[in-house]
Amino acid sequence: ASAAQQATNLWQRYLKYREAEGAIKVNSKTSDPEHLQRVFNALTQLRQQYFKPLEIEALFGDEMVYNQYTIDRISIMENKTLNANQKAQQLKQRFAQLPQGLQQNIQEISKLQDLRELTQQIKANNGTKAQLRQMREQLVGAAAADRLEQLDQTRENWQNRVDTYLNQREAILNSKQADQDKQAAIDALRTRQFSTPAEQQRAITFEQFKDQNIDTSKVLN
Repeated sequence: ASAAQQATNLWQRYLKYREAEGAIKVNSKTSDPEHLQRVFNALTQLRQQYFKPLEIEALFGDEMVYNQYTIDRISIMENKTLNANQKAQQLKQRFAQLPQGLQQNIQEISKLQDLRELTQQIKANNGTKAQLRQMREQLVGAAAADRLEQLDQTRENWQNRVDTYLNQREAILNSKQADQDKQAAIDALRTRQFSTPAEQQRAITFEQFKDQNIDTSKVLN
């Protein structure tokens, strides 16, 4: 009876909390870390009004830890006073502060997100391969950085092949041949440039990107 009464009391407080939670203003269209931190702090204060510390931990503990980590991660990413290597170092240190269980749950996806965003930042700033290598080593270690460099080379080789093919295809399309002859010449060119059916199908996909004015280099990043 005592446990049932406690559970009922907790449920009633939770319903009131949920109602009050709706009054907190959240701009879902922004990822500004300062705004997110204000929302997080407001939620924390609100929960303290309705629940005891042990109840907060049981109901919201993992969520609060993860949300604060996410805010801190965004703040590091958007810090313009840090270079990519410094950001990678701080991201690694912040991740290490998470509870072990949470680290295991989000480790791969977190590293993937950090790698993708920092790589984009380095490329956008015309960074060097050395800067990219340094960031990767800081974030995921030398062995993984080696594998990523191999992947970069594979993508670069493919991009060069695609660009060569598309330029030659463009020349055929701009020629004075009949449409039927143009298509036959393009089909023959594709067969020469790409030896396997899988590569030829990928080439057709990149043709479609080109015809739609999509930058094919961005498709590989």
